[in-house]
Amino acid sequence: MKFLVVGGGFAGRMLAWFLCKKGAEVTLSDRKDPYSATRVSAGIIKPVTGRRIVKTANGNEAIPIAFSTYRELAELTGMEILRNKPVLHLFNSPGNRNDWMARSSDPDMEGATGAFLNSNQISPAVSAPFGGVVLNDSGYVNPASFEKAIDQALKGKCEFLMSQGHHLSEQHEVDDIDSKLQLFDRIILCQGPLAVRNKLTSWIPFKPVKGEILDIEVEGLNIDYILSSGIYVVPYGDNLFRAGATYVWDDLSNTPTEQAAKELAGSLSHMIIPPFKILGQKAGIRPAIADRRPVIGWLPGNARIGIFNGLGTKGAMLGPYFANQAAEYFLSGKSLDADVDLIRYSKLYR
Repeated sequence: MKFLVVGGGFAGRMLAWFLCKKGAEVTLSDRKDPYSATRVSAGIIKPVTGRRIVKTANGNEAIPIAFSTYRELAELTGMEILRNKPVLHLFNSPGNRNDWMARSSDPDMEGATGAFLNSNQISPAVSAPFGGVVLNDSGYVNPASFEKAIDQALKGKCEFLMSQGHHLSEQHEVDDIDSKLQLFDRIILCQGPLAVRNKLTSWIPFKPVKGEILDIEVEGLNIDYILSSGIYVVPYGDNLFRAGATYVWDDLSNTPTEQAAKELAGSLSHMIIPPFKILGQKAGIRPAIADRRPVIGWLPGNARIGIFNGLGTKGAMLGPYFANQAAEYFLSGKSLDADVDLIRYSKLYR
């Protein structure tokens, strides 16, 4: 079966990978957007959502599959993609610490949290007056390494189409869909936030959100874990770190803003003691859905055009799990998790 996968972010590339592994013939269309959420992200994997102190949805199933997928790609290509590093979540008050301790004893949080640390057990370069907790099964995926590795692994198995704009991304290009369906058995749209501009998918309640990050240099911040306290600080080695991210819904441009830089710098000044130097700033648009769950399924009235989108901020963690599920669904009709099935939004379709 011949597939055209439109979009080369975490969703598109992971879907192409699993389709190829299951024997499909795949062509991947990618416009190489340097500002895509995938290429700007820090690729963090962690089992707990800190704001609500709950396990990440599907984390129990998704994290092992993510780790095994990235290790498989690393073995095939010799590239380092995944770095297993614990997350140190910093408490913002004694009450916050008590809330975390209470939640950690719940059966549904089993295995997610590690040691609770007092301030004197944390690096003196980190501002942690109330201590913190170590989150297990964590790490991060380097987006650039991921893209290079998966492209190398797909070489010879997948045809690549590079373009200045996504196929089918603009309304007038959708009129060409019939000609594309003559070349491919199935077309799967993984267009990220561009889905809101495609008349085939614009009815889905996307809620894109802009995120900005800083690449910084900090001498004296010798940590081997990811810091988390409202924002994250990811160690890249050689005194280099990535810090982010912001959340903005009313500005969906790819232009970095001074306001975001000030916001991130202010948060950093409350997290780390040494001075930091800003080396760069990037912005990207996350392809979020109103209910914060991905969407997978055939578009209404057409069992040859499907969608896999909406990974939001958790593409590195959830991408392999849902891409595998999507591949099985598009190839053989295997059932989907109900909370990601596109059918949940069928009443919105016109």
